Amino acid sequence: MEHNRKRPISSKGQEKAEKLEFSLNEIYDRESFCSGIKEAFTKEKAFSHNSLATLYSYPFPCAVLSNFVAETELLSQLQQEASEQEFHAKSNDLYQFKQTDDLGICNGSGLAAFRTFLTSKCRSWLTNITGIRLSDQVDSTFSEYKYTDTLLCHDDELEGRRIAFIFYLVPEWKDTDGGLLELFDTSADGHPNRIVRTLTPRWNTFVFFEVSPVSFHQVSEILSTTKTRLSINGWFHGAPPKRLPLSQPLAPSPAPPLKTTIDLLFEWVNPKYFDPDIQEPIRDRFEEESSIELREFLQEDKYERLMSALSTAENSCWEEKGPPNLRRLFELSRHSSNPLLRDVETLFKSDVFFYLLTQLTSLDLSDGSCVAEKASEESTVVSQSSSSESNPRCHGTWRRWNHGCYTLIRDSEASKADFCLEASLYFVRNEWKTDYGGFSSYIAKGEDEELLTVLPMANSLALVYRDKETLKFIKYIKALAGANGCEAFHDLFITYYE
Repeated sequence: MEHNRKRPISSKGQEKAEKLEFSLNEIYDRESFCSGIKEAFTKEKAFSHNSLATLYSYPFPCAVLSNFVAETELLSQLQQEASEQEFHAKSNDLYQFKQTDDLGICNGSGLAAFRTFLTSKCRSWLTNITGIRLSDQVDSTFSEYKYTDTLLCHDDELEGRRIAFIFYLVPEWKDTDGGLLELFDTSADGHPNRIVRTLTPRWNTFVFFEVSPVSFHQVSEILSTTKTRLSINGWFHGAPPKRLPLSQPLAPSPAPPLKTTIDLLFEWVNPKYFDPDIQEPIRDRFEEESSIELREFLQEDKYERLMSALSTAENSCWEEKGPPNLRRLFELSRHSSNPLLRDVETLFKSDVFFYLLTQLTSLDLSDGSCVAEKASEESTVVSQSSSSESNPRCHGTWRRWNHGCYTLIRDSEASKADFCLEASLYFVRNEWKTDYGGFSSYIAKGEDEELLTVLPMANSLALVYRDKETLKFIKYIKALAGANGCEAFHDLFITYYE
């Protein structure tokens, strides 16, 4: 019967159902706008248009374009399709957030349409605006930042990236929510210096900048416990410009052990660590694992004296150390005159402490001559010979770690790595948890898997022997630490060489 026949699908209706398309806000397609921003970009001048678009020239050209796509009704579909994707946790020395696979292999008609928009209309538009010849390769992913997530200072330079972009799909956002895009100026040596501009995420806003030797930026820690900083971000590719390698800060020169008396060692260190019956299992474990944590290392009253000295030290006693693309921490100023802190630093750099470390690790750090006379009188001290080729030396100082401090793995670190013993004596008032950051992470060169994690613990001496294939970073310290009563911790960090 004719009225029971199935209705054929209209090819026109099918095309309408499947065909989604994104386009630029018509303002950004006007010749007057394109010519104005193009001239400003190529001459690195500031530019603005109707409070919608701003091109900042300092510290490097960076465009912020509000109401970027015309089809605002499709943005909620992008959000919905984002929620249906698998997000992978990304965490290392530089960042902590979640990210999808490239949009090119993600499912969703809205995502496919936006991907087409990026690789066609947007790419040709950016080529016209910037004058940069771009290839067909466009990387694009969803990135999701939630409470305590962050991305530290970097320049994006990698594998032909030419233009970096971010397209925000965020709720109403305040600066106090964190997640700001922060831009750094650059010092004479080519390293980032300080944050000079902050950009707040906004719905349907497109941000782009050229990847260059000075395009240092970061995403500040998310402080909101309820909001999600969702974006589509990535890079347009092209032939990379020539760039000179960054100079690396000079590493401190290790010095021979200082001369002091063994009485200073007995005055400060817990007596149990002079006992041969305790030293032997420590050596055995260290030889097996290349690391050990020695609890209650200092005598309790001495530890409390140092805790008091550290907690009352004025801010002027500490010098911030960078640059931000390598680290942020505070070291005791060379001009600090605190005698207690300097005395203990001297002890840890002394010949008698080198000798104690030899007893605890079997490393070739001392021939025992510094305590030969005392060793004959003290049965609790065991003598040990050392190679005539030994050249023991060390460097290090006191450090303060608080919210926002971290160290990153340097690209050049592996080539300059050497065998060494790292000693960290921690001063922590309250229990420090892994969730706070601030832990030392050791990884094998070329690998992401952690070999060892060292968490700050009160009056604990952490000893770690590193070879040339082991790299280390200290994880960014989150605001969560201060919120739980852990404003900061200190350590006396010394690196020893045989």
